[in-house]
Amino acid sequence: MHKGRLIGALVVGALACSTDITQPGRPVDRELKSGPLSAIGVTASQVSWGNSTEGTGTANPTSISFTPAAATRGIVVWITQPIVSTDIVTGVTIGAVPAKRIATFANKTLNGGRIYGYFLGSGIPGGTFTVAVARSQTTTRIHIVVEAITGDADIEVIDFAGQAGFIGTPRLTLQPGGRPSIGLTAMYSSIDNVLAVSAEASGQQRVQDHDFGTETSLASRRSATATSDVSLGWNMNPGQIAQMAMLVAELTETPAPPDSVPLDSVPPDSVPPDTIPTDSTPTDTITPPPPPPEDTAAVLIGAGDVHARCASTHPSAKTSALIANEPRSARVFTAGDNAGVDGTAADFQCFDGTWGRFKSRMHMSMGNHERRVDPTAKAYYDYGNGVGVDSGAVGRRGDGYYGVTYGGWRILVLNSEVNISEQATWIRRDLEAHSNLCQLAIWHKPMFNSGTSVTAVTAVKPLWQALYAAGADVIVNAHDHSYQRNAKVDPSGVRNAQGIRQFISGTGGGVLGGLANPRLGINEKAVIAWGVLKFKLYSNRYEWQFIDIDGVVRDSGSDQCH
Repeated sequence: MHKGRLIGALVVGALACSTDITQPGRPVDRELKSGPLSAIGVTASQVSWGNSTEGTGTANPTSISFTPAAATRGIVVWITQPIVSTDIVTGVTIGAVPAKRIATFANKTLNGGRIYGYFLGSGIPGGTFTVAVARSQTTTRIHIVVEAITGDADIEVIDFAGQAGFIGTPRLTLQPGGRPSIGLTAMYSSIDNVLAVSAEASGQQRVQDHDFGTETSLASRRSATATSDVSLGWNMNPGQIAQMAMLVAELTETPAPPDSVPLDSVPPDSVPPDTIPTDSTPTDTITPPPPPPEDTAAVLIGAGDVHARCASTHPSAKTSALIANEPRSARVFTAGDNAGVDGTAADFQCFDGTWGRFKSRMHMSMGNHERRVDPTAKAYYDYGNGVGVDSGAVGRRGDGYYGVTYGGWRILVLNSEVNISEQATWIRRDLEAHSNLCQLAIWHKPMFNSGTSVTAVTAVKPLWQALYAAGADVIVNAHDHSYQRNAKVDPSGVRNAQGIRQFISGTGGGVLGGLANPRLGINEKAVIAWGVLKFKLYSNRYEWQFIDIDGVVRDSGSDQCH
């Protein structure tokens, strides 16, 4: 049934009400760099598909034997299982070597199911070995597919994606960043809805592949090594599915290209100061000038849509733990929808127990959920400013916008819920007074959005126009429960080198959403995962990272201020 090969996974287009993405707590041994990656120095890659095997079972662990092809440098393990909340996969070992869980996607509807993707890219055992899948119970029958990847070097996952829900035309876009790679998707389907494939026995559970003979319209695997983005998908009748895709490449230790070298680490001139020729008279020795002061970074880190709950297992507790790893000098931001669903006083007590530990160095903004049951957002202002206090850390009560200067940057925290035109006027006045600084703005609702949780909000265009006129550099939004990074654009959404780069980081803890297919043409990266957005702010440039709750860097880059 499964004769294909696979390689990495990314989740796209998930329905917010039916997506369940879990991430492991196991420490990662290598960052997954899924942003644009350098291909400098990369020779023709020999990465290709080896052999595969599959099996099913109910035991704990469920095990199958595998003898990989010669020159195998990576192993992918797909697992599918019907939804039973008390029976989940807890780990995979490959010849007793723990594999890394890439992601899990679940369709929680009736007759729904989960799909897991695990990966091992180095230290592959020799000969025949056992692949063992540990689980919390033995309630369901799971299906396991093991795939070998051959090559000249160790293998790494460079992008992954997936989706879950009632989907008619599933398509996942993977981004290799110019690196030679191959990829494959796998799917759990509650019905036999892939066209021209015979019904599967035992509850219609399957890890499906792409070798369907006559179905040449299926553009759902990358069999030959290539460097371009790839769209993996299925030719199917609409149905409830959970799907993943992976993209893999050979691990390279290539140095970063010159344009990614931080300015404060550029080597000095080739002639060291202490070798400058001097006069023959010792008293005429040239004393080199002191080095310029180091351009140190100010760290700004946070997310929106935290939707904090009191449970220690809630994703908001995990995202706050990421922030706790940063130095206490780091500032923290939120991009709205901070506490629970209704933003009540009780909800903010839960927020205080996790993200609240950073309150003294936090720049908090308002979202629509702060006003969901109380249009005055009393609980938000009481928490941010103090009970009954009119003006404080989150701005004047009823206005909710303010500005701070930090690390050579002017940071404006705005309110997308009220008084847009008033704020636009204030932006022009404030940034004119701080025109010598780089400029970043934070608010909740985005004007450009490639996600499916919410629609884009054109009402905030006056904010964009005022920021663009002032030469602002960065906008951070949330509202959509995804991570997105766009190209620099003007307020009309046209690419422009003097435009503003928008990030969406609605990943603080709320139920994850999905991604539109296709995404906006200006979108350069999108990830469905809980995590935080971290900036390093320098006097004339900035760096960014999106870090998921396992500590994996899913996107990174840098740019100059205008």
